[in-house]
Amino acid sequence: MIFKPFDEPIVRRVLENVRESLQRAPRTLTIVYAIPNSRDDVLADVPWLQLHESLRITDEPWLRLGIYRSRTDVP
Repeated sequence: MIFKPFDEPIVRRVLENVRESLQRAPRTLTIVYAIPNSRDDVLADVPWLQLHESLRITDEPWLRLGIYRSRTDVP
């Protein structure tokens, strides 16, 4: 589970490294990402990830979890 651990450029670089790893060794990857409503969901526009489920984990309206899975056809 990650909770906005870095600024967006670093998150994007980490995701690029993960994508390259998935291309070398295909497997299913699940990412649970805590997304405050006040921020953009940086994973939403990653083409090789699909939002599998979105969950509220508290009564607080400001936070949700995005559960993403890697697609089998990683570009």
